Amino acid sequence: MASTSATWADAAASFGTTMHRTAQYPRLVRSDYAECDSVVAPDGWRYSGPREGCLDAATLTTVAAVLARHTTTAHAGVAAIWEGWAGLPLSAETAAGPRLELRGDAPRSYILFDAGAKDFADERWPERAPWVDDSLWAQSPSIIWPDDHAWVLATELDFDSTLIAGSTALVQDLVRTPGLEVHALPPDADLSWDGDTVNR
Repeated sequence: MASTSATWADAAASFGTTMHRTAQYPRLVRSDYAECDSVVAPDGWRYSGPREGCLDAATLTTVAAVLARHTTTAHAGVAAIWEGWAGLPLSAETAAGPRLELRGDAPRSYILFDAGAKDFADERWPERAPWVDDSLWAQSPSIIWPDDHAWVLATELDFDSTLIAGSTALVQDLVRTPGLEVHALPPDADLSWDGDTVNR
């Protein structure tokens, strides 16, 4: 059976819920986190949930093309890959390379790679990324940060959204880009399960 891509707004329309900037996917499809990967809407459409901790390859390519326009170092930066992803095809030398350690409630360790926005703006990036074994299921970086620090992209491991911090011009550019579902967030936005008070 053929499948097609759908936006969160499409899912909300099918389930009679409301898409908004702090929406949570399980709430949009009237489901629990553990059961939202394959749900059938009242109109008969079956929806599969987003991969937590991963931005799909095609969407990252579209996003990166926009990000590249908002940095003076589009060819230079770092990509951080969480070391806990299973099956990373890394050589011993790469695995022992530079690291980023994030402290806090959920400490994480990441392996760092040299990569700029332009690298991900090329749709063939999964074929060249040393941490990708199967380009059809390419794991996106958890963090992408250009050398000039003009913005930062972060995909939290346990979240189903990707956050980008940057200038107002960058945010507006992302919101206007066809093929992306982007919402501007206030600094205190709650993206946890309880944050979606509209569809509770």
